[in-house]
Amino acid sequence: MIPFRDTYRDIPLYSPARKRCRVDLSDNTNLFGAPPSAERVLREEGLQLLARYPAGYAPDLKRAVAAYAGVAVDSVTTGCGSDDVIDCALRAFLEPGDAVAFPDPTFVMVPLFARLSALRPVPVPLREDLELDVDGLLATGAKLIYVCTPNNPTGTVASRAALERLVDRAPGVVLIDQAYVEFARGGDFLDLARTRPNVLVTRTMSKAFGLAGLRVGWAVGAPALVAEVE
Repeated sequence: MIPFRDTYRDIPLYSPARKRCRVDLSDNTNLFGAPPSAERVLREEGLQLLARYPAGYAPDLKRAVAAYAGVAVDSVTTGCGSDDVIDCALRAFLEPGDAVAFPDPTFVMVPLFARLSALRPVPVPLREDLELDVDGLLATGAKLIYVCTPNNPTGTVASRAALERLVDRAPGVVLIDQAYVEFARGGDFLDLARTRPNVLVTRTMSKAFGLAGLRVGWAVGAPALVAEVE
């Protein structure tokens, strides 16, 4: 008998609901498409690069991201979309059976990634005002706490006071997913990744930058965190 994993049996394929419509906003991608500068690079160099393997650990991309984010290169990690960075972080910092705490509702892939790595997903409901329940998240004792801000699907931005309190008291890593930050007024928490030893902030080129098809994600954190994710 083929030894299929019992813990995978009730995990479905990722298949979000789709309905025909004139304008689809469900993925929050940039309806204007890729920027002209990206189109120019793809035209001039894209076909030649398709036949080659990329450089391991994307050194050119890291240097560009480091300059953009105002950090050293060893504070940057990259992935196949920011969800890949999130998945790698869960595997880097947690052992099978460990808890992953997150506000509920949030990005649907987080509990799925947790289960795929034999981790224990622990949802903590948002407060009635849709703010983080900091005490509830801390009470889980989770070694990794995930926060999406602006949050998917509520669109709400975590307050700085709540997030700083969470970071200061968390027993382990706080992973802040900012895939939608370019669509919000304020709420940029990249400074926490620059200044705190336990914060990893993920970003993506798939949304506001109009490059979803290229699957480019990145994160900033203390060099020690980044090295583990790498």
